[in-house]
Amino acid sequence: MNGLTEVTWLLLMGVIATHVLGNQAPNWQQKIIALVFTLVLLAPLLPSLHINIDYDQNTSQTIYETEQYTAIPQINDDNSLLHQPVPMEAKELRLKWQFSDVFGLIWIIGVILAISKQLIQILRLQAIKNRSEIQQFDAGSLKIHVSNEAEFPMLMAWGHSCILLPYSITHWPKEAQQQVIDHEKCHYLRKDHWLLWLAIVVRIVYWFHPLVHWLFKRNKIVTELACDQDLMTQGNDRIHYVQAILASVHPNAEQVFNGMHSHPKQIKQRIQALIKSPKQKPAPKQRLGLIFIACGLLLGCVDWQINEWVPAQQLIMSVNKNLPSIRQHNPPLGEVHVAVFYDGLDYGQTHIKLKITNDNKQSWLSLGPLQKFNQYIHTYHIKLSPNTQFSGEYEILGVEADGMVDGVAVSMIFTDQQGRLKAWQSHDSIAGATPNFICSWPLGLYDEEFIAALPQLTEDNPDSVRRLLCGAQLVGNGLHQLN
Repeated sequence: MNGLTEVTWLLLMGVIATHVLGNQAPNWQQKIIALVFTLVLLAPLLPSLHINIDYDQNTSQTIYETEQYTAIPQINDDNSLLHQPVPMEAKELRLKWQFSDVFGLIWIIGVILAISKQLIQILRLQAIKNRSEIQQFDAGSLKIHVSNEAEFPMLMAWGHSCILLPYSITHWPKEAQQQVIDHEKCHYLRKDHWLLWLAIVVRIVYWFHPLVHWLFKRNKIVTELACDQDLMTQGNDRIHYVQAILASVHPNAEQVFNGMHSHPKQIKQRIQALIKSPKQKPAPKQRLGLIFIACGLLLGCVDWQINEWVPAQQLIMSVNKNLPSIRQHNPPLGEVHVAVFYDGLDYGQTHIKLKITNDNKQSWLSLGPLQKFNQYIHTYHIKLSPNTQFSGEYEILGVEADGMVDGVAVSMIFTDQQGRLKAWQSHDSIAGATPNFICSWPLGLYDEEFIAALPQLTEDNPDSVRRLLCGAQLVGNGLHQLN
């Protein structure tokens, strides 16, 4: 999975996990939400685990070049090895703006609006703080600001952190005042504001995603439940604490700041949790559920792809032995020039297989049998179907040594989707202590020998093949990757 699909999957696993726990173990729920938000924020940067499922993998097509294989279509006089009619390109009307551009613009506008809304709230509260009075309460290192403009108690955790209280709290009983201050101090000591800022950033980036908003609200609830639970564990008076919660209810309670305040819809849930004293750890069944959800989170980082192996003829329009000249221009998109150089025993059983891909379709194009370089140097002009490309993976089969350095060297040149000229060459280890270089071989051949090994070339002089092969290494049997 990629992009938004992966993000949605991670968020869904987080929603299910919090649903499994219910009102139990709020501290665990906080950790789960923090993990999910972190993964969601880093999802575009983290590499995915790619798992390819292949079927019909043995499907391949061999292009034979000698007449002894009578069951295979022979080389025609025009040097064509494989040919299919070229499909007509369908014409389409393209709009100047693609849908992706429109959605991108909408996303940017949404991010700007979300940031603006957040900044307005912060600046408004900062202005209230600047006009407030500092009161002496027992809050440790935190300063207490009291203002008649403040609507409910909250922890202001930016700049110089402080607790902002409404002026009406000065008329409360001292026990209730201390409960509110203990609650806000608990948020500060638990570092709940760090998770809150992480959640704010995720909500700004994914402002359009409903699951992000759901988890954002859920984080507010479980944060308050966890703080309530910690204070009860420390021995705070339950009755005075409930009274302080009821006194802090406000219909316009902002969910973007930690505080004792709650929306009226959340009061019932908080009081029930105080009465029932929820468990701090998940029950065995809940732990089992979390294990399954963790597996789901891992699956969200896996990129599944089912690959269908098809005959090479479905992905290739034509294969020709002659290489057209590219002195004046690069090869057109979809056309690949290949040169293959074999040094070894010439017994008609040596082949090279090149892997080609098109979305989820793949195939092996098998070329051969290969002849020894002093007899014939193989060249191929391959025209690929639209959206088809060579993966760079190839396999050498049937190399038999007849000297000190033996193997197959292959090079290909093509133009990629971005219009850049690419040259791939074989570079890999080979059995034996002798260095596996090939640049000396074509350079070391006299012109009469080199030209004689390239009888198929009619449109360009053999120097193009010499330049293409120079620098490629001889490699032995097995799977390799072009560089």
